[in-house]
Amino acid sequence: MPNECIRRGLTHLNPDFLPTIVTGVLNSHSCQLWRKDAIINSYDNSIRYSDFIIDSALSIINVHAEISAGMYVSDHGEDLFDRNPTAIDFHARPSEHTLHVPLFLWTSEKYESMFPSKKKNLIENRSRKLGTENIFYSVADLGNVHFPSFDFTKSIFDSTFSDSPQLYYNDDQRAVPFSQFEIFPVASR
Repeated sequence: MPNECIRRGLTHLNPDFLPTIVTGVLNSHSCQLWRKDAIINSYDNSIRYSDFIIDSALSIINVHAEISAGMYVSDHGEDLFDRNPTAIDFHARPSEHTLHVPLFLWTSEKYESMFPSKKKNLIENRSRKLGTENIFYSVADLGNVHFPSFDFTKSIFDSTFSDSPQLYYNDDQRAVPFSQFEIFPVASR
């Protein structure tokens, strides 16, 4: 299984050379069952397995690196009979369940003591609007990797972070602002 390869690969890290690792975790994309209870059970198991892989990776990283961090973000949510109890949608159509995705961060104590402003900024930015454009800059900033054209306003770890336009792709593959989707009313400020 690809996810197991990730976990096994991390156990062989050379403590003298601690790279930045970016990887994907495969989880619930291959459900081929069509009974409602089997689909929900399969999805629940895939979430548990993803949790196991992520926890294993963070545990291994924590053992091998004193200054370390890990970040997880999903590419989409799932709609398993949430909008319609008699029909499954997976992530084929936009809904509150498919467009809201999890993101979490883990940092070692040494990381937090070395970069206290990153944690402070993350806490201050936790309710801000993120888009996929923020992931690259945030991961780079998390690793303290910057370059001449680095846009700090796109990193959730920076005090200058500004809300990103939240977009989804409709059936015509056009980017649509969340505000045009009926479940995401535009908040007045």
